[in-house]
Amino acid sequence: MGDSLLARLVIFGIGNRSRGDDAAGPLLLDRLAKRAVGDIWLEECYQLAPEHVDDAAAGAEVLFIDASRRFAEGYRFIDITPLADHSFTTHALSPGALLSLFERVYRRPAPPARLLEIGAEGFELGADLSPRCAANVEAAWHALASLAGIPHA
Repeated sequence: MGDSLLARLVIFGIGNRSRGDDAAGPLLLDRLAKRAVGDIWLEECYQLAPEHVDDAAAGAEVLFIDASRRFAEGYRFIDITPLADHSFTTHALSPGALLSLFERVYRRPAPPARLLEIGAEGFELGADLSPRCAANVEAAWHALASLAGIPHA
């Protein structure tokens, strides 16, 4: 695939819509999809898997969106670098392990990547998005929309 065919940005919305706050990533993808962003590739998944390396190859940059138990309030962007961590040998990969696999498969540097972590607290099966996580998703939406080039989101 030549660089002229690359999307400007590939966005992975990671999470399970049936597990409360874990739906944060997919819900943000839904909002992006409604805005018909042309040069952005959207990919929803329960978890990152080795086959997602080909999706990452479709973009000049990669953004992973995932709910996080590490904090409950707000959101944050984290730069991701290739890292063959313990998830490298499992079916569920961390973002860093996916980038490391990318470099092994494609024999070139992985695209620049970041993680948009959404503060979350509840991941129970059948639960709704918690009010706190809903507020975090709303706050993150404005930063994500700006990144995606959506005016006045």
